[in-house]
Amino acid sequence: MLIWILAGIQLVSAAPLEITFPADAGVADVTQAPYHAVPDGKTDCTAAIQKALDEKRSLIYLPNGNYLVSDTLRWGAGKSKGSAWKRQILQGQSESGVTIKLADAAPGFNDATQPKPVIWTGNAPAQRFRNGIRNLTVETGKGNAGAIGVQFIANNQGGMHHVTLRSGDGSGPIGLDLGYTDEQGPCLIKGITVLGFDVGIRTKHAVDSVTLEDIRLEGQKQVGFLNDGQCISLRGFRSVNAVTAYKNVAGPSLTAMLDAELIGTAGAETQPAISNGSGLFVRNVKTSGYQIAIENRAGTKQNAAGPQLVEFVSHEPITVFPGAKQSLNLAVKETPQIPWEAPDKWVSVKKFGPPKTIELIPQKGGPRRQVADWSEPLQRAIDSGATTIYFPNQQGNSNDEEADKSSAYGFYSPVRLRGKVQRIIGCEADFEKLVSNNEVNTDYQSELRPIFILEDGDAPAVVVERFSSWFMPFRFEQRSQRSLVVSSMSFYDLETQPGSGDVFLEDVRCKTLQVRGSKLWGRQVNIEGNTEPRLLCDGGDVWILGLKTENDATVGLVKNQGRMEILGGFNYGNKNYINPKTLFVNEAASLSLTTGGSVTKNGRPFDILVRETRGDETRVLTHKQAPPRGPSSMIPLYVGRENSTNPSGRKE
Repeated sequence: MLIWILAGIQLVSAAPLEITFPADAGVADVTQAPYHAVPDGKTDCTAAIQKALDEKRSLIYLPNGNYLVSDTLRWGAGKSKGSAWKRQILQGQSESGVTIKLADAAPGFNDATQPKPVIWTGNAPAQRFRNGIRNLTVETGKGNAGAIGVQFIANNQGGMHHVTLRSGDGSGPIGLDLGYTDEQGPCLIKGITVLGFDVGIRTKHAVDSVTLEDIRLEGQKQVGFLNDGQCISLRGFRSVNAVTAYKNVAGPSLTAMLDAELIGTAGAETQPAISNGSGLFVRNVKTSGYQIAIENRAGTKQNAAGPQLVEFVSHEPITVFPGAKQSLNLAVKETPQIPWEAPDKWVSVKKFGPPKTIELIPQKGGPRRQVADWSEPLQRAIDSGATTIYFPNQQGNSNDEEADKSSAYGFYSPVRLRGKVQRIIGCEADFEKLVSNNEVNTDYQSELRPIFILEDGDAPAVVVERFSSWFMPFRFEQRSQRSLVVSSMSFYDLETQPGSGDVFLEDVRCKTLQVRGSKLWGRQVNIEGNTEPRLLCDGGDVWILGLKTENDATVGLVKNQGRMEILGGFNYGNKNYINPKTLFVNEAASLSLTTGGSVTKNGRPFDILVRETRGDETRVLTHKQAPPRGPSSMIPLYVGRENSTNPSGRKE
């Protein structure tokens, strides 16, 4: 566990000590048949782990041990680029207990001019859905000057959680390489430690975005974190280095950094802690041992001396009405940590089956379809008093275009989250996607979309996580005073009732979020869809670290004295709009925004970035009024506040 106390804010990065699953969860244990890896630090485990990857198993599990490898572990290939290298999770039992170690002086890893990764998860295009690496350590051994720890890509939903990357002798080009291929992200990188290497973390290219939280870098030779073009959202960043901690290269690079501690060791006194050549927003950053905190060669070209930075923007903050030019600085809550229970306390939903068979009738005619509805078995499991309910991964593969969908779980009626339940986990199992917009369910016409409804119960928070859903028409409703956590999955929409409890989103893909009179905190939210607005803040608070969106519908609307703070992210213009479109709308409410745009070959950026109304007057921020980002634009900081008050409530 990493705990940092910084300017009165406690940042906690907590991973369960031991991640274990029931025997029938459907995970692929590489130490068991047919793989037979021997994690004794002496036996080469490359072939065993690669076999599980090549079989495209969706959840590949490594019990504690030292797994010696001699070549790159590569995500499973498919029959096409669209079906390859996706929906696979390499899951360790514990970050400190599982080590994937490259053999010393391994063939092919000795040339720094031709680097080679220990783990590789695929290339562009942006089809690498749901890739993940969790709870393990990667060590590059000694005498491997060309070894990169991990080359990682995930798109729309996926990421790395609680991973240590360590150079055996300090050498190697990069610890975590997120810039080796284009079209990276969106993805969530959380709880990562990088020790050694020339560069700790590298990001590159203008598409898409990466969200990082709780990042520790130490002992790099050239730079701690190198961003060469990406839209980066970074919170909880700690660097201990004799070199510059963070470099934001000139061009399309855009960074939102908050709650950081950058410690310069011997030799750092002649360098800046942060070197900036493009768009940069910084809040609550502490530096020591460096010549200056920020060397700013973009925008205002004004440097920041430090050591304590309350707030800094590379460019003049943008407003359309006179008033405060500081961000909202909303209070940040950490995502609740739900205890990971021992497998003997887990209850399988299959124990309460079988599912109910229902019939679907296409609206436009055609054959009827019978499907299995698991709603009632899940409700019975919840009402049994179980605290952890799991869905065995019946399919065992990565649910790509080639996969058989017959073993997926379907939901067609409401499920009420109540009683003692505190975790519903999919084990990367599939949610069925049989219901589409041109079908009706004759038995449940008013409940065509399945709904998970959070009601009052014993647990202070309930987490629903790790389902391999793919835009299933699935809805969450928050009707309780307790907290709802949705993590590592896709869904259609989520709605809160006024005065209900908190909502926390981590690494999710959805179509709409409707927050009414309550509070939501999001880390890596990918929101796509054509319903306007896609993100509604109606009298509540919305805080998002890393918001990615595409298509041409208005993204955000904040009204009725609501407060919305977007800290970094990416908007993708992939449509050639016929009419002017607006990215964000502020109706007599409060909005602070950091975001970057890009367009496809035939796309066009949003014409209006922000439309803000005060009383009877409406003003706009156009695409051409913001700093350029290639053919699109970026907003290092936009601020619009109701009554023009600062975060303390004092009139400006």
